[in-house]
Amino acid sequence: MEAEQAPAEEEAAEGEEAAAAPEATEEAVAEGEEAVAEGEEAVAEGEEAAEGEEAAAEGEGEEAVAEAAADPAAYTALIEEAQSLRGRRRIAKYEEALAANPNGVEALTELAWFRLNRGQNEQAAQYAERASTLDPTNSKAWITLGAARQALGNASGAREAYQACVDQGQGRYVSDCRLML
Repeated sequence: MEAEQAPAEEEAAEGEEAAAAPEATEEAVAEGEEAVAEGEEAVAEGEEAAEGEEAAAEGEGEEAVAEAAADPAAYTALIEEAQSLRGRRRIAKYEEALAANPNGVEALTELAWFRLNRGQNEQAAQYAERASTLDPTNSKAWITLGAARQALGNASGAREAYQACVDQGQGRYVSDCRLML
């Protein structure tokens, strides 16, 4: 008798799962739409941050950048906080860290990686080039630069970046760079 009840209970559970499936699908769609909206916000924030970097480079806001750059602990704290976040909040925190230290290699590398993964290849190449110039041993910067250049149709520039990664880079991406040659 118990064996006959088990299949009936399984069928009831499957029916409940099937009834919950449309709700789960709707929830997934809503989460996807939210992620797209966050991505669009991140793009807008990135453009604002890029404008802010240009202004800082031109001398506007120089005092605030100098104060933040004078405190390496503030940059480190921003990087650590960024690593604990996700999505647009993470990107915004890395941008904040970059504003605090325009030569912050980790912030430049991570922003390059994010831009590359969002198809913003020109920005990715700019960030990665700055990062690899500041720290030629940064294999993530080199592989990001190579991939961004490749996506921009610059095959020889991509190859140069991958080769520089193999020759100078250290870390987990050196073997990936070697495969790209």
